[in-house]
Amino acid sequence: MCFPTFTALGSLFLLFSFILELFLMIGQLSNRQFLNKLYYVSAWNPQQNLAYNFGLWNYCTGGSNGGVASCAHPTPAYNWAKTPNIVDLVPNLANSWMVKGLFLGLFILVFVALGFSFIFWLMSLPICCLKRRGWGYSMSTLVFINFMIMLVALILALILVLAGIREITSADNTWNAHAGNSLWIHIGATLALLASFLCYSGGVCCGGRKRNTAYDNNYNDVSTSNGRRRGCCGMGRKRNKAQVDPNYKDGTGYDNNVLPGTNQPLYAASPVFQHTPQHAQDSTMLQQPYMVSPSMGQQQLSPGISHTMQNGQTYDHNASNNIGGTTTGAAGVNDPNSVSVPMHGYQTPVLQPANTPQ
Repeated sequence: MCFPTFTALGSLFLLFSFILELFLMIGQLSNRQFLNKLYYVSAWNPQQNLAYNFGLWNYCTGGSNGGVASCAHPTPAYNWAKTPNIVDLVPNLANSWMVKGLFLGLFILVFVALGFSFIFWLMSLPICCLKRRGWGYSMSTLVFINFMIMLVALILALILVLAGIREITSADNTWNAHAGNSLWIHIGATLALLASFLCYSGGVCCGGRKRNTAYDNNYNDVSTSNGRRRGCCGMGRKRNKAQVDPNYKDGTGYDNNVLPGTNQPLYAASPVFQHTPQHAQDSTMLQQPYMVSPSMGQQQLSPGISHTMQNGQTYDHNASNNIGGTTTGAAGVNDPNSVSVPMHGYQTPVLQPANTPQ
């Protein structure tokens, strides 16, 4: 509820700013009852019963009593110092390129701010219905840019108004001057943009969704939205995003690595574990003593091995090496690959379970 309220207020202030800026642009375009009252500066001379009202487009003449007789032809970025009878008071301002640049900058900035205010107001209409915080960020940035444009224009207007009043009144004591309604309208338009920016910023800051203390079990259920809106008039992106509750606790026992309701480990549910006897003793694999293969006699044995097997003695490898050393010399004693020490008759030991009956 916070985000739509602030965005609606921001859109309303944008509309106010657009209306006020529109009054600035159309001021004194014609000699009508309302338009001829919109001017930035008014200068009058009671002795001559003459008064001038200055706006963005032109000047209007009238009597010192406040009435308006006529208005000059509109000219964009009109230089007030070129007004008849005023040009004689401040001739240096009439031909100054700096003063001309100030009037041109004021006119352009007000015109640009007017267009932006109208466009941003149209953009702000669906935001309160869409409820997207991204739109709030965008509108806050755009309105702030427009506010800065209008603020610079206000600074230029203040410089021109205050400097013009000082130059006119100091040049001739018979002339008086004061600020007009357009200056206050300009200030109001700038403040309206500032209020709109603050509203959009406030909507973005407080537009976040509140944290739920209880986990919503049906949050991902598309059929039951639990009163959550999917956008404007039922359109838009569905708000059924998957969420993980940080306060969720498992009460089934999986957090303790056991099956629910039992003390068995989780892997006890595996088919391999179920078909394996849990209380059977592990069969220990031991290495059996060396046994002579029946085909041993068909192989050619070395002399040392044959003599040992016939006498029933243990074969000594060192003894066979010494015997071989008498025939082959010292070079063949320690060479296992030597031809003088044949390796025929070797059989790989067979590993059998120790608990297997013999």
